[in-house]
Amino acid sequence: SGRVLWPLATGFTLLWGVYGAMKTDIQHQELRELEGKYGVLQKECEAHRHSIQTQADLASFIQHRHTSKIILNGIAMCEGHYAVAYWNPAAEQCYLDMGSMPPAPKGKSYQVWGDVDGKMVSAGIVKCPSRNPLQEIKFIRKASSLNITLEPESGSKEPTVDLLQANGLVASN
Repeated sequence: SGRVLWPLATGFTLLWGVYGAMKTDIQHQELRELEGKYGVLQKECEAHRHSIQTQADLASFIQHRHTSKIILNGIAMCEGHYAVAYWNPAAEQCYLDMGSMPPAPKGKSYQVWGDVDGKMVSAGIVKCPSRNPLQEIKFIRKASSLNITLEPESGSKEPTVDLLQANGLVASN
């Protein structure tokens, strides 16, 4: 019986060892998958946290006592449309919401201009529609109005006045 028992015990031990190794390998694989999913979840949570902080910062900016709301009414082919600028001279910041402005025609883009003593100064190109409803534009000191023109896709150094799409007066700074 010793001759039969030792080989059986050895075989059983060997099978038990293979089973344990396989089970451990499966558990390690499951652990690696869970760690990967956890890493993805951490990145998603961080992105969500960043998005919430950005939204809170924008809400704080809009509600700030020095922030004024400027309605840029559509004219020409944009009549009946509008954009909204949130203008804060204390922070020297401005955000633009393209509101109901239609998408720019293919090959064109909207460019924002500030009128400073009769000279138009570019505040930048804005996208319409945009993933972000509020787009930061360059703050232009002493601007008396904000104007949106239709320009070539890459923008222009001088406004195409006959393609003025919307404008609004800036409250005195």
